[in-house]
Amino acid sequence: MAGFIEYINSLPSLLTQLSSTSKLRVTIGNESCDLDSIVCALSYAHYWAVTGGNDWISLPLLSCRRDEFVLRTEAVEVFSQVGVQSDCLIFADDLPLDKLKSTECLEVTLVDHNHSSSRFPSNSVVQVIDHHELSPSTCVGCEGVRVTVEWVGSCATLTAAQLLSNPQSYSISPTVATLLLSAILLDTGDLLLEGRVTDSDKEVAGQLLESMPEGFDSHAHFKTLFKARFDNSTLTSMQVLGRDFKQTRVSDKYSIGFSSVTDSLVEFVSRDGFKEDITAFYQQQSLDVLILLGIYAPSGDHDNKRRHIAVYQSDGELPESIVSMLEASEQLQCVRVEGVGFEGVLLEQRNVKMSRKHILPLVAQFVADVERGHSPGATPAVPLEPVVTVVTAQGEVPIPEYSTHEEAEEVRAHRLVSVGGAEHVIDMTLVEPYRNIIQHAGYVGEERLAVMVVSSCHLPPRTLHNYKQVAQELFYYVMSVLDRIIVDQYMIVYLHSGAPPNSRPSLQLLRRFYELVDRRFRKQLTALYIVHPTFLVKSILTLARPFISSKFWRKVHFVPTLSELPAQVAIDDGLIPTAVKNADSAITRHRPPAVKYSPSETKGN
Repeated sequence: MAGFIEYINSLPSLLTQLSSTSKLRVTIGNESCDLDSIVCALSYAHYWAVTGGNDWISLPLLSCRRDEFVLRTEAVEVFSQVGVQSDCLIFADDLPLDKLKSTECLEVTLVDHNHSSSRFPSNSVVQVIDHHELSPSTCVGCEGVRVTVEWVGSCATLTAAQLLSNPQSYSISPTVATLLLSAILLDTGDLLLEGRVTDSDKEVAGQLLESMPEGFDSHAHFKTLFKARFDNSTLTSMQVLGRDFKQTRVSDKYSIGFSSVTDSLVEFVSRDGFKEDITAFYQQQSLDVLILLGIYAPSGDHDNKRRHIAVYQSDGELPESIVSMLEASEQLQCVRVEGVGFEGVLLEQRNVKMSRKHILPLVAQFVADVERGHSPGATPAVPLEPVVTVVTAQGEVPIPEYSTHEEAEEVRAHRLVSVGGAEHVIDMTLVEPYRNIIQHAGYVGEERLAVMVVSSCHLPPRTLHNYKQVAQELFYYVMSVLDRIIVDQYMIVYLHSGAPPNSRPSLQLLRRFYELVDRRFRKQLTALYIVHPTFLVKSILTLARPFISSKFWRKVHFVPTLSELPAQVAIDDGLIPTAVKNADSAITRHRPPAVKYSPSETKGN
């Protein structure tokens, strides 16, 4: 069998040989068609071609349209390095559905996903190689399906391991090694992303490096691919607008589009032909409003990220109303940028922590209020984890949690946070049952202080077999929420009651978490209101005096009952769990309202 490049070059002719009597093996990646999915499909299809016998035709199928491939700029970059011609590849629109379903002898291998598809008969799946959780339509467990599903940083790790395990029949060439290693490096942040990279990733990457030419610098290679992932210079304005595009409908009347751009919008809207391209894109998508969200790092300084928001000025009053809302938002802190020659309004977004996942539901809620004839009034608070419907070729589905630029730092079911100068990747699958422990209650006072509500009734029980791990991940989750919401000063309302007795964390664990809290969060905290303080809480705080600063101690205030809380800070009743309300009723029945107590009043006692 020919080498890898020769095999890729032969794919168009192999495609023409297909008939209803062909014995066909197809290796299919997932629908996102990212680099990991692409290289796994190509390399494993070549493996089948080499080891599967001459009476079989082995084809890799990339699950995107041919005209969409150019948007995978990291794949374009690595292909140019190794000499893969994208014109020879087989895309979703090259292999008709009827050809697959009419083939009498069809075997399908799924890489980087595990769910069946209408593109092929479900009983044709013979193998699954994946590193994701099992989907509801998984092929895993079906009779006769060989399964390799393991939690690793990249599916390329599992694919490479299988190829490396059979050196007598298949020898990995430097080209295949480069492709697989590229995916592993990108998916694991150069093998440095804690919580994402595994020992298996490192071991397989080391084995692939042995196949690389002498002097190959994996770190420099990663930097090149990482830069290519966000490089828009080779794309037209139309392609950039559609590269990371989400569309949402509001009240079945308004269609609003959001294009995320990893570039300065001041420079992007100044491109030659931009006016014609954005007009054509707006009309092609049948939009009522088009909003551009730009993020970039001047001079490559990723500690100094900037954001822009641009609202395309089409006919009608709705875009103008949206601009007014954005400018009035205390959370976004937008300032209008003048003199850019854009047919619309361009805003600099000073609060760079607010991403599309926050802005999309903010705009959608505002438009819904306008449509219902309600005066929106104050800018609505941004939900911490909005769920928004988007329109895709497959119908209406929930919007993906992460946009293109965020994929480099976070992965689905994981979240990256920096605490104490160290990065930590949160396993959100552990946090999910307890994430209501912290909620954003809006802003109060002339200073617009953010109010966060923490409810102990959402703490995990200590009886969990992995309690320490869950508690740690929950702590990091709380830190990530604060990091995304807190811009300046804030206060916390801690609802102590309603929690099962076996969910109280130990004093040692609390001390450890306190020491990990970033100094800016301690400094920016103006007040901590503890509702329903018990004797145990007061005792713990007294014992904690030696390692709690006096400044922090003065910020702590006890509030005996919910009826006394509004005198300090008013929060929406819906944010108070039923368990807390029930506990409050029991407290107020058995004792008269207590006078507000502050730890600072006992100083020196």
